[in-house]
Amino acid sequence: MFIFILTGVIIMAFFLSIYCLYAYLKAERKKLEWWKWVLSILWMFCTYIVFGFIGTSIGEGYSGAALRGGAFFMVFVIIGGVLFYRFVLPKGATTKK
Repeated sequence: MFIFILTGVIIMAFFLSIYCLYAYLKAERKKLEWWKWVLSILWMFCTYIVFGFIGTSIGEGYSGAALRGGAFFMVFVIIGGVLFYRFVLPKGATTKK
């Protein structure tokens, strides 16, 4: 039963993060193309996969693997997030109505 609740929380966090990006872009009157949305969803999914890896490793009793593997994979997720922020998200361009 706990796994279903946890899965629901993770799925809701995923959709909430997508909605927050949408609301932010709408408030700033900025627009993303479809491929940028795909990249952002893939990046969020990769972030959740890393946290899932850490949680699974801790749950199985491999805390050393969680620390080393989580740090290793999190470096790539952080670098990907910075690159995504710098090169994919719109800077100052606003959409015209």
